[in-house]
Amino acid sequence: MIDYHAHILPGVDDGAADTAEALAIAAILSDAGFTDVHCTPHRMRGSYDAPPCRIRQAVEELREAVDAARIPLRLHVGSEYYGDEYLTTLLDTPLPLGDSSLILMEAPLQASSSLLRSTAFQVVCRGFSPLIAHPERCAILGSSGRGDAGARSFLGTVLKLAHAGLGSCRRKETEPELSGMLRSMGCLFQGNLGSFAGIYGERVRRQALRNLRAGLYDCLGTDVHTARGLGDWLPRALREVESIVGAQGMKELLSPAAAAPSPSLCTAAFR
Repeated sequence: MIDYHAHILPGVDDGAADTAEALAIAAILSDAGFTDVHCTPHRMRGSYDAPPCRIRQAVEELREAVDAARIPLRLHVGSEYYGDEYLTTLLDTPLPLGDSSLILMEAPLQASSSLLRSTAFQVVCRGFSPLIAHPERCAILGSSGRGDAGARSFLGTVLKLAHAGLGSCRRKETEPELSGMLRSMGCLFQGNLGSFAGIYGERVRRQALRNLRAGLYDCLGTDVHTARGLGDWLPRALREVESIVGAQGMKELLSPAAAAPSPSLCTAAFR
């Protein structure tokens, strides 16, 4: 099993505080069945500016500590890039996930759809495949509650019925969903296991379940920052995912081939 998103490196960002905590995280992940972890510290201009050489050094140091502790876990280099207007300046010296072309990219909480599309497009045009981190936590990537009657408001139902009535007189072309547009550009989507355990709240948990049932996720990650509580929520999250997609479905979301990039309309246009 592969963890595609983890803040396990000590002293690089807001993840593990020290080597002892990093080893505690590694032990819990290994006990849960993980064999590989992508170390993805934040890269955010003005907040987390560790250069690639520092991140690579931190990964190597933690590898040595993990091996010395006899924890059967392989560590891979990576970063979680903040998807703002400064992201492309950091791609002069990129840190994709392991040996792949995947750039793990976090959508800013206040991002507009136009900014997210533009940033992802620029990443693709630099020869990388954006892997959008935890879309269930991003408001502009959330669904309106289709298929979840309990989440639909009374006003929303009335407006929907009214729109359906007007449709007999005038057909209106609808804009494709943002996630679909990003997918056509070559973006992939990574869900947080903690979302299924409710550690970010009920709204995010419901959205994660909708995304999983809709087949949005290409892979999963823990997005772990601390060992505290990890041994409790991680098994619950894995059970929840398995209850929906089955053992084989969960295995595929945590496999080496889970986040394999596929050809996109954007990359085809630049060949």
